[in-house]
Amino acid sequence: MGRLLITGASGNLGRPLSALAASSWETTGTYLHSPEIGGGKPAQLDLRNQEAALELVLSTQPNVIIHAATSDRSTDMARTNQAAAQHITEAARTAGCRLIALLLTLLLALPAAANPALEAVVSENLDQIEKPSRRTVEPLVWEPMESATIRSSS
Repeated sequence: MGRLLITGASGNLGRPLSALAASSWETTGTYLHSPEIGGGKPAQLDLRNQEAALELVLSTQPNVIIHAATSDRSTDMARTNQAAAQHITEAARTAGCRLIALLLTLLLALPAAANPALEAVVSENLDQIEKPSRRTVEPLVWEPMESATIRSSS
């Protein structure tokens, strides 16, 4: 059974995803305020804290990270989401695991001037970031895999 880390597992997208994934993967799901995740082991994480993000990734040693965390409550939502995406991307790279960023496309839709830090992270890590689609998420949920290779659609 592979190890999976889902950021934002207490949210609208992460909760049902973690519920489905927990039957096929050793799943850890992160939350910020409410430990009510869909399935797996809950882990509190503030993704604005780069050291905490790296520490969790190194301690759980996931094969795959699904980044589904986002903030719509902060006073500076774009900056908060950029920092979170940057920190989990750098942690995934350091740990050598795959990263699927489910909300990255929402952030990239903003004008480049609004998110230069995220755009720099994406440009440097395109080989590790995959576009989400039904084909990239379903294998994680329904088919236990021997390796962390995720198919992507064009």
